[in-house]
Amino acid sequence: MKQLQRLILVCFISGFCQAQGPALQFVPVLNGKALVNGKSIWLPDIGDTVRITTCRFYISGIQLFRNGKLVKSYPSRFLLIDMEDTTSFNLETEGKVRFDKVRFVFGVDSVIQSSGAFGGSLDPSKGMYWAWQSGYIHFKLEGESPLCTARKHRFQWHLGGYRSPWNSIQQIELSVNRNNRVCLELNDLIKTLFKQQVYELMRPGLKAQEAARLLATSFYKE
Repeated sequence: MKQLQRLILVCFISGFCQAQGPALQFVPVLNGKALVNGKSIWLPDIGDTVRITTCRFYISGIQLFRNGKLVKSYPSRFLLIDMEDTTSFNLETEGKVRFDKVRFVFGVDSVIQSSGAFGGSLDPSKGMYWAWQSGYIHFKLEGESPLCTARKHRFQWHLGGYRSPWNSIQQIELSVNRNNRVCLELNDLIKTLFKQQVYELMRPGLKAQEAARLLATSFYKE
């Protein structure tokens, strides 16, 4: 009887914990490993190490589907994913939501962009707003590598733009599993831009648009 009671208690606690956990996580990774601020990671594709010091990006317009039907949407939720704050990875929901596909915007949609700066995760104090450009930076990656020929071996890529012809906002759709963990792999972006010797991107344009499209293909379910 005592063993049965313990089993029931364990099942209850397990179910409770799952219900309280995030419905979805967005995790930036490099070479398959979660980013750690300031930690050097060897990348075989470039033949050298990379040390990431800043990684932030916006996820918005999140929609959850099950069997092809929309079950939950978050039109006004803007997640600012920041590698220095793992709690920022989480999409929290009220109650347990069952879904098998997620659709989201990588960046901040044009409607919000044209309306001007906002508060919360969209507050300009977060360092993700171009005052001169009157628009949001969708994705920011900064770091160092001995291979980088820029000053102090530093690279910085701030990707944005919502006006034609350099709109870099991307729509992503992925099937998910029970883990509900979506990863953004940065390896291809670093490999490509290093090969092109592009160590600084700070404004909308063709290169920023191409980099955003490459990142859109770098999301995957874990």
